[in-house]
Amino acid sequence: MQKVILFSGHMTDGPGRAQPRFPADKEGPISAAIHDALSGWQVGAGDIGICGAARGGDILFAEHCLTLGAKVHLFLPLPEGAFLESSVSLPRAIDSDWEQRFRNLCAASVVHRPTSARDPAEPAEQPFVRNNAIMLAYAREAAPIAPHVLLLWDGKSPDGNGGTAEIARATRHVAHRIIIDPADF
Repeated sequence: MQKVILFSGHMTDGPGRAQPRFPADKEGPISAAIHDALSGWQVGAGDIGICGAARGGDILFAEHCLTLGAKVHLFLPLPEGAFLESSVSLPRAIDSDWEQRFRNLCAASVVHRPTSARDPAEPAEQPFVRNNAIMLAYAREAAPIAPHVLLLWDGKSPDGNGGTAEIARATRHVAHRIIIDPADF
């Protein structure tokens, strides 16, 4: 039976993050934990992975889904240029390949783009809140019974609205749910 896996997770820390949450040096073990969760659910051909496309957890999840043969649906909350700036790219001084990995994923996935540009009067996090609601609805509609949920979340209050904590609250009663805490690595 087809599985639908909804993912939400932290981005790797940017250079100005006061309290580390997902330091770049934890990418390897966190990537392995994501792979192990997906393998434990026997994700493969015919299954669907749903996520955003931010650096860190989203990109790792999507890459593993594709490697395992699942189809990936990426949901972008902002037009691509604005999304790259806010959620993918790091300063040039930091050696990072997240932007290229993002582009590779877009080429290999179904990409759901926002239907309109962000209204400048709208709060900055509103497109991310809306994107979470869209991903949740899509996962629930696509899943034959109920979606599986995989979270890369430290369990703490969010930096703002539209983050992983919001998906965690909305899926707290889902039977097939795994939370990976970056602090465990």
